[in-house]
Amino acid sequence: MRHPLLRSFASQVKGLSLCLLFTCAFAAIVFGQAQITTGTIQGTVTDANGAIVPGATVEIKNLDTNFSKTLTSDEGGRFVALALPSGKYNVTVTKQGFGTLVAENLE
Repeated sequence: MRHPLLRSFASQVKGLSLCLLFTCAFAAIVFGQAQITTGTIQGTVTDANGAIVPGATVEIKNLDTNFSKTLTSDEGGRFVALALPSGKYNVTVTKQGFGTLVAENLE
């Protein structure tokens, strides 16, 4: 015959194990739902000879929503547009004394 205290302890361990199992399963489901819904467009502005072009104006425009973001390339010619809604974009790069570059339908 088993001791009543051992039976009580065994049922508590069983209940705790079951609770822990459900908690882990629920946590996996919750964390598995995360999705990235934004994107990044980045680049370096250079001229026809490959020299960097600082201070160029970069306009990034969402073709579906007409959302627009205007940036300026840094001293290394780089630009970064973060947290852009997903969709198709046109990117227009301009600077006085240079031609205009348009990249269309970027996803």
